[in-house]
Order: sequence, then C-alpha cells, then structure tokens
Amino acid sequence: MLFGGQQERTKTNKWPLELDLLLALLQSPDDAGANVQIRNLCADNVNWQTFTELVCRHRVWPLLHRNLMRLPDIPVPVETRAELKALARRNAHTALAMGAELVKVVRLLDNEGASVLSLKGPLLSRQLYGDLGMRPCRDLDLLLAPKDFEKTNRVLVVAGYKCLDQLPATCRSLLAHMQNSQHASYLADNGIVIEVHWCLGKNALGILEDFVVDWNNLPVQVLSGVPIKVLHDYDNFLYLCCHGAIHCWFRLRWLVDISLFIGSIESQAWPDILSRAEQLGVSRHLHEALALAALFFPGSLPGEVKSFMKQSHGLVWRIALTQKAMVADELIPQLSSAYLIHKCKRFLSAEGISKGRFLLSHLQPKMCDMAAVPLPDWLYPLYYLLRPFLWFGRVSGLSSQSKRSR
Repeated sequence: MLFGGQQERTKTNKWPLELDLLLALLQSPDDAGANVQIRNLCADNVNWQTFTELVCRHRVWPLLHRNLMRLPDIPVPVETRAELKALARRNAHTALAMGAELVKVVRLLDNEGASVLSLKGPLLSRQLYGDLGMRPCRDLDLLLAPKDFEKTNRVLVVAGYKCLDQLPATCRSLLAHMQNSQHASYLADNGIVIEVHWCLGKNALGILEDFVVDWNNLPVQVLSGVPIKVLHDYDNFLYLCCHGAIHCWFRLRWLVDISLFIGSIESQAWPDILSRAEQLGVSRHLHEALALAALFFPGSLPGEVKSFMKQSHGLVWRIALTQKAMVADELIPQLSSAYLIHKCKRFLSAEGISKGRFLLSHLQPKMCDMAAVPLPDWLYPLYYLLRPFLWFGRVSGLSSQSKRSR
C-alpha cells in the first residue's frame, strides 16, 4: 500500500488528505494500485486550494502536471488542472532560460581556464526526468576549485553579473571568508541567481566537509553543444542525500529525486556506494534517504538495499521529525519547530570532530564583521577581539527593529 493511504491516515490522524493525494499522484501513472488509491482519495472531501498550496510548497508541479495529463479521467477540478498547467508552462520557460544561462557562464569560465561543474539544476532534471523543466530551480549552483574563485569573481563581475554578497576587499579577509563559508551569489541581468560554491561541506552539520573533487576525472554532459562537467553519479547521489538531510527533507521533490536516482542504480553498484558513503562519513545520511524513499515511495528500493536497511539504526527520530517538518503549517518550513528541533538533534548526534569544527567556525570573523569594520590585512587579528561586540551590536539592532515593527 502507498504510504499515507486512507487506512494509514485514519490510524495516525496526522497526515492531511491533500498530502495523501499528492503522494499518490507522484507515483507512476502506470501503477494500477496508485490509480485506485487516487480515485478513493478524490472521492473524499479534498480541499483543492490546500492541495495546490502543498504542490507549490513541495515544488512538484511539473511532475504532477505530467502525471495528470496521463490520467485525464481522474476527477480533479478543471481549475486545479489549469493552474498546474500554467505553473508547469512557466517553469518550462524558466528552465530554458536557466539552461541558456548555465551554458553562458560555463563558456565564460572555461575560456578563463577556471575549473567548474554544475550542481543539481537543469542537468540533473534532464538526467532524472528526461526533461530540463521537470525540476523547478530557484538558482543555478556551480562548484569550482577554490583556487579559481578570485578569477571567477572577476570574470563574472566584468561580464555584468552583480555580486549579491559584500566580499572582503583584502586577500587575508577573503581567504578567511572562504574558509568559513561555501558560496557567493551573483545576479544576472535576466534575474537568474547563480550560486558559486567553492566547497560542499561548510554547513552547520559538517556534512561532506572532507569531500574532494578530482577535477581531471569528471563525467561530462553536453548542453547546447557545450560540454559541462558534473559529479560522478555515486557522488551526486550521496550529495543529494546529504542536501536533503541538511534541510530536514521538508520538500517532497528531494525525495522524488532520490527515488528516481535509486531506480537508475544497478544492483551490483550498491556495495561501492555504501563504501563511498562510509569513506565520506555520510552513511547515516544515506540510510536516512533510503528509509524515507521506502516510506514515501514504496517499491523504490531493490531487495539488497532493503536487507541493508534492516541493519541501520538511529533513524526513528529523524524520520518522525521529517514527517512533522513536511506537514508543518508555517509559511516558511525552515522556521517550523520540527525543522529547528531536527537541526539541533542532528548537531548533537554528529561526530565529535564535526561539532568541534562547527563551534570553532563561530569564533572566526565573518563577512558582516569585515563589512562593519574594514581593516587592512596586518590588523586582521583584531577581528577576533571585535567579533563579540559586533555580534552583540547586530543582535541588539535586530531586537530593537523587531520591537518597533510590533
């Protein structure tokens, strides 16, 4: 039975009917069991406005529209179908623009000899769904070699891209900023935001902090005649598992990606994937992604992976919090209590070295400190003394602003 079905929903009384229907519609239209489930759910008292809001929150409207096109006799209101169609069409135009922007930026950086690859984005959409426009994206993510960041920043600014971050002006400050963060954002003339990452692991959980890219041995995808480097499939899969874990899996789209990726992996490749996850220290995040995929999209896991999952531990509380975060009522899911608790518990369950790195990172001067008090390189150590006062000033300012707004 599909997870979130009528029997399970009545038993737990925690899942909205609309989310049950969304989960069922995200299954393959060729799944006879799913079609029966969809009809039964549609016969219930569905709030179609709530359903559309869930679709937008989880960013699955292109896939949902495609599936509904193959299920014309499912009793979904004409207005709802029309709204999903409009969203999918708008997303298709956005995807084409993003694909063109990706080609433009990669050409610019390749001409300057910068090492760059595409993360997620249109190429992942084409790989998993066979279509550039099936996976909505708010921005383009690029990963480059850290040594090439200054060159990349110069090239993009000269080409007319606006840097949305106030980067430090001195070499020492810029180096410190790169050691304590992971990306800078740029705005193109057409409104597309490009996030340039120089590492994958600068996050509160220390996930993938030791990941190293072999720039001389990367696969290539071709878009509009331009070869674009991407991560190896196994590394890309593990990166998606970690990305979802960092964000508490509050969007169904990420789990749809995982379930489709699982389906593309050959059975004999799993031992290598498990070994790679162990090497990178992300086994628990892989276990979690597989367990959630099996929970929300039954049948997506091959037998050998199911037997492996029986040996994993510590997933119960993470899955429970993920479910709560996924149905939280907050407009911004990242502010839900379930999401914040999830973050805290993940930190407490992290390895000791990851906790140490995280705590030490908060003692390091930040870009906002350098922007507030610009100092030459030879006075850089003063930031360590100034940081507590600058932090207190920012917090006090935010508190006063909040009181005035009330």
